[in-house]
Amino acid sequence: MRSIGAACLLAALLCAAETGAQSPPLAAEGEIRLHLVPRRTTLLSTEIAAQIVELSVREGDTIQDGQRLVALDCAPYRARLARTEALLNRARRQADVQAQLDRQGATSKLEYDLALADVAAAEAEVTAARVPVGRCTIAAPFGGRVGELRVQRWQFAREGEPILEIIDDREMEVEMIVPSALIETMRPGTRFGAEIEETRKTYPVEIVRLAARIDPVSQTVKIFGRIVGRHPELLSGMSGRAVSAPAAPTSAVK
Repeated sequence: MRSIGAACLLAALLCAAETGAQSPPLAAEGEIRLHLVPRRTTLLSTEIAAQIVELSVREGDTIQDGQRLVALDCAPYRARLARTEALLNRARRQADVQAQLDRQGATSKLEYDLALADVAAAEAEVTAARVPVGRCTIAAPFGGRVGELRVQRWQFAREGEPILEIIDDREMEVEMIVPSALIETMRPGTRFGAEIEETRKTYPVEIVRLAARIDPVSQTVKIFGRIVGRHPELLSGMSGRAVSAPAAPTSAVK
């Protein structure tokens, strides 16, 4: 009887959510906890070893896609590029001379081929030298906010050293672990309410995907949803509970 009563209560909560009525919170024994995570997040790192000469953002700043965030001292890399470009120019001029001599029959085919090989090698050196120069600035791969900032301006950054974290908070996702008995009623597209403790508000959530497996020990499954609409007050890491979660299938109730 107790299981049937709980199922009826959860079904009633679903109906209230669909009709727009205010749903009461779940009973403590059936509470489903959840927390917010950003839709996208990444930790940017340096690809070259250099001093940080520009750091235009601080933790919590809002950033745009493609915005320049960090600039590194590129003088040594630009000097190396200039040297390789000069060597390429020299190799090309020598190849032109060998081409003229070849047309006049004043040089061997081998000398001309070697000159062309020198040009190809110099071009490869220029291409390689341009790579670090192109990595002297770090731009935002997507819009959002700056999370953790791990460096300071004028600090020397080693190759591969983490610089800063970017969090895309424009669309928050919900993660929760629910009993596997609810899996049939919590398919993608299902909607319910999420009561967030930090804001003391309830937000609409739509399930977008389920984890690929069920934990055989706890008989639970991880479910991912999205907060419907734009709510600037929501931050990654906030937590709460589902207030109108689906009930277990009738066939599973004894």
